[in-house]
Amino acid sequence: MEDMAQILGALGERKYTMGTGETVLNMIRRFSTDWRADVLEGFRRIVADILIGNGDNHLKNWSFLFPSPGEIRLSPAYDIVPTVLYIPDDQMALQFVNTSNFNTVTFRRFRRAAKFLGLEEDWIEAEISRQVKHAVEVWQTLVPSLLDEKRAVHFLDRLRTLTLVQEVIG
Repeated sequence: MEDMAQILGALGERKYTMGTGETVLNMIRRFSTDWRADVLEGFRRIVADILIGNGDNHLKNWSFLFPSPGEIRLSPAYDIVPTVLYIPDDQMALQFVNTSNFNTVTFRRFRRAAKFLGLEEDWIEAEISRQVKHAVEVWQTLVPSLLDEKRAVHFLDRLRTLTLVQEVIG
């Protein structure tokens, strides 16, 4: 396994500053042997970070696996923490299309990243929309069973107010 910080030579705190979400997605596109599937998974992880408020998804939390000779794949996600539950004003560890603010990430930004990567913008938007709808539906009943009442209410209230969620569910 090799993480993105190792690949870029980002030592110490540079894991937060030496790349962006687009850097990560572009590295996946360049190196993965199933790049379309892995880039889509990368987009999904960025969406998940926004929805849960994970402000600590830095370069060391994105890795490649080498399952067989000549095969390079994005590793399963790890170290996923809803940091906004503990640091209410937390922001994204890696900027995504010129923002670190969870609430300013919109379809427009995802479309720009998709275009940069040479992907169909409508396809990425449709995938993100499906993911957001599913999360909002499932998490309404799941989150209260996982968190204490105060944190569950905060988590769900924040979720409903995110611009990306508003774009999907209105």
